[in-house]
Order: sequence, then structure tokens, then C-alpha cells
Amino acid sequence: MIKIENVKVCGWEPAIRGMRNSWNSWGKSDSYFSVVPCIAANDLELMMRLAKSGSPPRTGRIRNRSLRIQRPGQNDRPQTTKGAKP
Repeated sequence: MIKIENVKVCGWEPAIRGMRNSWNSWGKSDSYFSVVPCIAANDLELMMRLAKSGSPPRTGRIRNRSLRIQRPGQNDRPQTTKGAKP
């Protein structure tokens, strides 16, 4: 069994912007994003409607999911070798 800790969810702002694209309803977005994202009532209600609407072929929307797992002690950014001597 794998123990997963320190979960970080990224991409809230582009996801909300993307779900509003179909309806041209960007002005109805009431969420804001700073250090911690705040998903407000209008955007949460739209998310819930989309989640309950069914599978992507029925709704015409694609849901993307990705998972990145790092081993303990691994840096968030890859090491760069710029200017390194062979």
C-alpha cells in the first residue's frame, strides 16, 4: 500500500475559466485565488451541475485528471544543468 501525504491540488483558476467558456459566463464567476483558492457559491453550483450531468459523451465536455507523485526529499523543480561542465 502507498501512503500519500501532503496533497496539493493545482489548476483551480484555469479549470473554472474553462467550465465557464461554454456558456460565455465569465462575469458570473465569484471565486478568487490567492495563497488559498476560495471557490464561491456561483462557481461551486456550476461545478456540481457539471459533475451530476453525466459522462463526457453525453455532456460534450472532457474532464482531465492528472496525478504527480514525488518521493520524499525530491525537489519540486527538476535540477538544471545549465552551465555544468562535463
